[in-house]
Amino acid sequence: FGRDFLRWGPGYHGALLVSDDAAPFDLVRLTARLGPVNADWFTASISDTEKSGTVKKYLSALRLEGKIGQKLKWGAAQAVLYGGRPMEALHTNPLMLYVFSQHIIGKDDNLFWSADVSFDVTKNINVYGEGLIDDIKVWEKLPNSLAYLSGINWVEPLGIPSSGFRIEWAQTGKRV
Repeated sequence: FGRDFLRWGPGYHGALLVSDDAAPFDLVRLTARLGPVNADWFTASISDTEKSGTVKKYLSALRLEGKIGQKLKWGAAQAVLYGGRPMEALHTNPLMLYVFSQHIIGKDDNLFWSADVSFDVTKNINVYGEGLIDDIKVWEKLPNSLAYLSGINWVEPLGIPSSGFRIEWAQTGKRV
C-alpha cells in the first residue's frame, strides 16, 4: 500500500503495459507465489488532466509469470483503465477477468492484454519479446490496437570482457 514505480516485461528501454517511465502510482499491491508461478496484482488511482479539468482515473492489473526449465521465462497480464466515476469493486478483484467485469458493469472501459517471453539462447545471448492488445473488444466488431517489442542482448560479444551489445525494437499502433 503506498506509492511506487512498477515495471512488467523483459524490455530494457521500456515495457508495453506497465513501465517505470511513467509517474509513480498511488496503489494497493499484492504479490504471491503460487507454486512455480509468481502473481503480481495492483489497483491504482491516477489523474489525467483534460481541458475540462481533472478527471480521476483508475488502473487495475494482474500479471502472472514463471519459468519453463532454466532458459525460458514467460509472462501474461491483463489490465483495465477507467475513469469519470467511482472505483469499481469488480475491477479491483484480483481474481476477476476484466473482460467479464466490464461486461457485467456495462461500461466501455479500456482493456489490455499482454504476453511476453524471454529465452536464453546461450549463457551470453538472450532474446525476448512482448505483445500487447489495447482496446479489447470481445463482443463488438471493432479493431483492437496492437503493440510489439522485441530485442536481443549479447553479453561479452566475441569474448570481449565488460562489453555488451543490445538491440531493441518497439512498434505501437496509432491508438495504443
